[in-house]
Amino acid sequence: GGKTWTLQLDGLRAAQALLAAATDDASRRAAQRLVEEGADKPWFDLEALDGQRAIAVGAYGLAMATRDGGRTWDPLPLRAVNPRGLHLYGVRAVGGPGGAWVIAGEQGLLLRSSDDGISFTALASPYKGSFFGLLASRSGALLAYGLRGSVYRSGDAGANWDKVELGTPVSLQAGLERADRAELTLLAQNGELFVSTDDGHRFTRRPPPAGPLPAAGLAAAPDGAWVIASLRGTRRASPAP
Repeated sequence: GGKTWTLQLDGLRAAQALLAAATDDASRRAAQRLVEEGADKPWFDLEALDGQRAIAVGAYGLAMATRDGGRTWDPLPLRAVNPRGLHLYGVRAVGGPGGAWVIAGEQGLLLRSSDDGISFTALASPYKGSFFGLLASRSGALLAYGLRGSVYRSGDAGANWDKVELGTPVSLQAGLERADRAELTLLAQNGELFVSTDDGHRFTRRPPPAGPLPAAGLAAAPDGAWVIASLRGTRRASPAP
């Protein structure tokens, strides 16, 4: 239940795995550079499909997958679809077992795998700015959110996207689904919350509790409140009655 932890993967192990898996000179040079620079490349997101399968994504195109509950990790084959090594900020499983994996990153990068992570293809992106995360609902809807309040919604695992207007220029940092309230919530960098009760088609703005704050993360408390993580600590926001 989280009382004890064992290190399974870090930046150095990831770099060594990339070097071992490299099949061409360019990949070997890139992986060797990561090994020499050390474990200074952050992971940005982790998505677990079940108790065995998960994908972690991070800076400079780092992406690793496990199929044994985290005991071993293997690099994902993304160099062909992300040759510049753009940062990867979000990953989500869409459609449950047998569905797709979608990855979002810098400069509008969107990648999808329909074969459980064996291969990825680049999706036509609706936006040239960076996506900072993905939010997948239980209904199968997928939201890509990021720079300058940009949000795009897909109902077909990323094949097509529709812009969702939030009316804010503030970048979005996090998102979550509250199945108990049938809500999707997005968090802006200033602590504002945007709440949807129609599966991500429209959102209502809620001001940050007790004023703006440099927000970074969002979680749901057991009592129904939101918990916002920021550079100034955590802050609770009560749901609308």
